[in-house]
Formats: sequence, C-alpha cells, structure tokens
Amino acid sequence: MLNVTQEGAVFLVNVWTNVLPWRSWKIHLFGAGIIPAHTDTLALYAARELVAPGYAPIDLMGGSPPWTNGPYTYGATFQHDPVTWTFTGAATVYGYYLADQFGTWSIWSEIFGTPYVYGAAGGGFGIQLIPNLISCFFPEPLCP
Repeated sequence: MLNVTQEGAVFLVNVWTNVLPWRSWKIHLFGAGIIPAHTDTLALYAARELVAPGYAPIDLMGGSPPWTNGPYTYGATFQHDPVTWTFTGAATVYGYYLADQFGTWSIWSEIFGTPYVYGAAGGGFGIQLIPNLISCFFPEPLCP
C-alpha cells in the first residue's frame, strides 16, 4: 500500500502553491523491513536504505523515465519506463521510497508483500511507477 508521509504532503502542497520550487525526485530501495506510517521521516527511511553492490538511488527527473511537472494535453497518454538496477552481489529489497533530490523530504513509500531476495550472484530488479497527480479546479471534461 502506498504511504504518503506528512512531510511529503507538506512538500507537495508547498510545490503546488509555489511556496517551494519544483525539485527532482529520487527513488530509493529499502534494504530492511519497515511498516510505513504517515508520520515517517526521511531520516527513518534513510536508516533502512538498501546497501548492496550495484545499488544507488535513481533520479526520476533527470534520467529514465523522464518525469515532468509540466502540463499535458487532455487525453494524452505517457510511456512509463521501468526504473532498473543490476545488483552485483547479495541484496534483499523490501520496498521503495521517494525523496526530493536534495535529501530533505520523504514523499511516499511502499513495501512489497514479499521481499525480493538476490543471492551472491545478484541480478536485475525493476520498478514501474505510474503516478498521475493532477490538481484541477474544473469539472469534467475540462480536467482529466
């Protein structure tokens, strides 16, 4: 289940109301079990981040997939490329979390029903995120 943290909600509202500038997001993997709660903080998540050969957080805005904060045409569709890692050693992945590019705010997290376990040989791992966050004050059909 997706868990939006309180600090993530504050961050998103501040960005959407132009109190804070838009920031790129990074996706991180959990390497330890956790039960996400809305009161979680980035410090708590960082303490449970995966440490494994071949792993590093991935910038969602600057790489693949290229996410955008810009407007889109009504009815437009988007391709959502998976975010992938190749572990070169043992790893256990419990879930993921998103944080801003500067490591200031957690945004949301999700734990998998069953951890993905990789032996000493490692292996490939991917996540496909398909969020569609829309803020709109107009009724259908003006707003998707």
